[in-house]
Amino acid sequence: MRSLVSVACVLVVVWMCLIVTYCFGRFTGTYVWMFVEEYTGYFFLATSSLGLAYAAAKGAHIRVPILAMRLPKRARLILECICLAVCVWWAVLLTQKMSAWFSHALSVGEVSVVSNVPLWIPYLILVTGCAALALAALVLFYHAVMAAALPSQSTENRGNGAGEL
Repeated sequence: MRSLVSVACVLVVVWMCLIVTYCFGRFTGTYVWMFVEEYTGYFFLATSSLGLAYAAAKGAHIRVPILAMRLPKRARLILECICLAVCVWWAVLLTQKMSAWFSHALSVGEVSVVSNVPLWIPYLILVTGCAALALAALVLFYHAVMAAALPSQSTENRGNGAGEL
């Protein structure tokens, strides 16, 4: 998981440098790189999918447990299992869709209209991010099921590295 975060950090730095250079070129009128607009979309997709997987694994996502706090502990654990099962299902479907886009772009040689970049490259990044999200959700689901099945097990450490991949 740390390697995916490292990739996301490098992408953010490269993304920032491209945007600053692009803005400088437009401001001074010396050059205009049209591919930067396209690449910023790719970088946004890559960093968001990788970041979402990391946040899920670390338990850093935002929760609003106002209603769930009123439920008994056992009911909260069951509700958490149901919610995480839906998350796993959604992440797997998303990974399948991104894989289909990747396969199609690779098989037909689809390229970007602006920069002629083969579209399988950004789709591969999306497949990787979505697969990491599915794996992180599956690990969290496993921990939630174990906590629900073994009520004596402490659930306080989940989200603090318990889902570390």
